[in-house]
Amino acid sequence: MSVTEAIGLPTAQAQSFSAARTMAGIQRRQLALDALAGVRSVTQLAHDNEVSRKFVYQQAAKGAAALDQCFAQSSAEQEVLFTLPVTRQWLEAFMLELMLNGHSPMRGVQQIIEDLFPATVSLGTIHNVVYAAAKRAQVLHAEEDLSAIRVGAHDEIFQAGQPVLVGADADSTYCYLLALAQGRGETEWGAQLLDLGAKGLHPDYTVADFGRGLRAGQAAAWPGIPCHGDVFHVERAVSQVVVYLEHRALRSMAAVETLSAQMQRAKKHHQGRRLSAALAAAREEEGAALDVADDVACLARWLAQDVLAIAGPDLPTRRELFDWIVRELRLREAHAPHRLGPLCRLLENNRGNCLAP
Repeated sequence: MSVTEAIGLPTAQAQSFSAARTMAGIQRRQLALDALAGVRSVTQLAHDNEVSRKFVYQQAAKGAAALDQCFAQSSAEQEVLFTLPVTRQWLEAFMLELMLNGHSPMRGVQQIIEDLFPATVSLGTIHNVVYAAAKRAQVLHAEEDLSAIRVGAHDEIFQAGQPVLVGADADSTYCYLLALAQGRGETEWGAQLLDLGAKGLHPDYTVADFGRGLRAGQAAAWPGIPCHGDVFHVERAVSQVVVYLEHRALRSMAAVETLSAQMQRAKKHHQGRRLSAALAAAREEEGAALDVADDVACLARWLAQDVLAIAGPDLPTRRELFDWIVRELRLREAHAPHRLGPLCRLLENNRGNCLAP
């Protein structure tokens, strides 16, 4: 007696039971998709796959449940990560964070609070919060201790054309000076550095550009503290000249190409001679421009990598290389006097600052 006969299943039902048990997972998935898509009736699908209609309905239900799970919003997205006790103090701190770190204007802060919280704030309230925080910051700023700073970096930036005197700790990048000033001479720098000295700022040395007012102010306020020259401004000045010469060389190449094309068209009308002199002059200018651009670019790389780099030759060798590079630039000054002349004077006048021991 067979198994189907023993459990009392009719022959057709027994075949359906056997086909359903042996159906692979990929076949069950396709059956569910066909049933959900409605391409054929459940009866036809059951007949074609030799299974019962109940089995087809079961696979369709599994497929629908799987699709619902895929497209339903993840429960993890709705999970509450943490709860904040939003007090007035917290809300004021949030306003300051939006303005100081988020760089949001007051109206932006007002809109964000209205969007995220069931609360409204006026522009006057936001102004008062910022003003009160500024008053507290002034007190803290007056009491700060700067004695731990060993290396100071000084420079000048400009706000709406007015100079802003800047000082920062070279190790931590903490900005200990950011003062809007009427000028950037010895008096302005000296006054600021004297105030910083009263807060304990007595660095081992400072690093700055070659501004006369800055250096004179430090010499007056902090006598005996050396001010080393930075290499950034020198390398930037050199790179600007290199870029100018490269662009000029590219323009000369474009001029030669244009004249060559005009020459070819003129030759077809037997008029090539009228452009020959201009083309010859353009090619000569192109060659000179390319040579100068390549030479100055090479000298700039040597200056940055072999003279001004942290690792390299000893100080006497650096000075010798520095002088040689300046001489080579002077030899090419006639090709771009308005660019190479000021650059050579900058290097000559600040040799000691660039290569201080």
